Amino acid sequence: MHIYLIRHGVTQANIDGIWQGRTIDAPLSSKGIEQARLAAQRFRNIDIKAVYSSTLIRAKTTAAIISQQFGLEVKEVKELEECAIDLWSGLTIEQVKEQFGEEFEMWSKDPIVSIEGVESKADLQIRAVKAVKEIIHKHDESDNIIIVTHGLFLRAFFSWLMQISINSRVYGLENTGISHLTFEKPDHFRILSLNETWHLDGFFSLNKDEESF
Repeated sequence: MHIYLIRHGVTQANIDGIWQGRTIDAPLSSKGIEQARLAAQRFRNIDIKAVYSSTLIRAKTTAAIISQQFGLEVKEVKELEECAIDLWSGLTIEQVKEQFGEEFEMWSKDPIVSIEGVESKADLQIRAVKAVKEIIHKHDESDNIIIVTHGLFLRAFFSWLMQISINSRVYGLENTGISHLTFEKPDHFRILSLNETWHLDGFFSLNKDEESF
């Protein structure tokens, strides 16, 4: 099985440095829509069996643009949503640090720390791994599937897969970055590529490396 994990296209909130999480359900910007169209071209010669997305509009729109060429209906999965950061949604990183400095430092450093209104990174990782596995096990090993989700969600999943710290910044996750995995039952993953962005070559670079936006 081939799995393509994709971060959604850019929103104006991304560009403005505003944390979205789940509660700021921002649409794609015009640049984000173009990113999704370019990402769609990456799959022109691939037989995609299903396209999954989080329920948030930035991911749903990205998925819909990509899936259009296959005539597939996007399958929305709530568990693919971004990390719940309700306490900080709508704020910039500078505002978060200014208003919630102690809480943010604890959350940033300790994956298991519990703060009211903020999902712990450990809980996010458990949710991310479970969600991806549940989707995969619905399919035959010959299927190719696309999953469109969010930056922190993807970081949580890949840190589990690579057995590294969830706080690691040794790799980027740009808007419409495509990560290509293979999977063999019962539970064997292999990363073929991480954060492909060649479909955006010559377009623009927007990522601020703030995957929690």
